[in-house]
Amino acid sequence: MIFTHGLLHGAESDVPDGDYAIAFGRAEIKRADETRLSCGVASEISAIVAEHGFHMLKAPIVRVARPDGPVSAAPTHEAFVKPTADKIIAAVKKVMVSSR
Repeated sequence: MIFTHGLLHGAESDVPDGDYAIAFGRAEIKRADETRLSCGVASEISAIVAEHGFHMLKAPIVRVARPDGPVSAAPTHEAFVKPTADKIIAAVKKVMVSSR
């Protein structure tokens, strides 16, 4: 899974050298996104996968992201809308049930 936490924005690290390839049909995309449900990274990746690889999906796409709408900067409000481990687990269970 790839998690992008807000505290990591602006962080720098090394990028691996060289090319690598993942065989078609073998990649798995799992992403929890702190951006909004619409117009975020997760929604864009979901759209690309649905457009170009829908026939290869074994289960529906489920996004875990902030809801669409304004969020105040109050810590309690932010904590309520952020993706959490419980929300991610619920999304995984939803996919597992629908793919049976």
